[in-house]
Amino acid sequence: MNDNNFGMKRNSLLRGEKIRLRAVEPEDVQLMFAVENDDSEWLNSDNIAPFSREQLMQYALTYDSDPLRSGQLRLIIESIETSQAVGIVDLYEISSIHAHGYIGIYIIPSFRGRGYARESIEKICEYAHRRLRLRHLAARIISQNEASVKLFTRCGFVKAGELKDWAIIDNDPATVLIFQKRL
Repeated sequence: MNDNNFGMKRNSLLRGEKIRLRAVEPEDVQLMFAVENDDSEWLNSDNIAPFSREQLMQYALTYDSDPLRSGQLRLIIESIETSQAVGIVDLYEISSIHAHGYIGIYIIPSFRGRGYARESIEKICEYAHRRLRLRHLAARIISQNEASVKLFTRCGFVKAGELKDWAIIDNDPATVLIFQKRL
């Protein structure tokens, strides 16, 4: 079954039942502005200061779509039902030499609990394996982030290690867990 006149299959590499993963567009600056400047999530991303709309617009306009060259890939998670952006998934620190990278995901709070994150992780893992030829993906998760631990575990990631007192949350040391998946 085709989606449009271009012959795209319903379950392509970047499309699932609920979501499609697509490239960043200039129209996504407001979404990225909200996500990157959500200071309640900074402990998960190592952000220490807000981004300006201008910085994010420059990012969108100069986006390098070759993740093996740039070492990163950012995709917008879009609901198939509503065509609305519901989050962002990133591959980063991609190494073509060692065939691995890290994954991070952010779902807008009002869209959480609907299966978007799980399907996005499954699709990006498939893409990383089949198109980028990566062998492993890993996720760094603050140990207190129980929702992320559950999510990545459900997606087949296993705890591969921990970095004790690696992060600081509210002036207290926190452990960073490393979850890994062989693709």
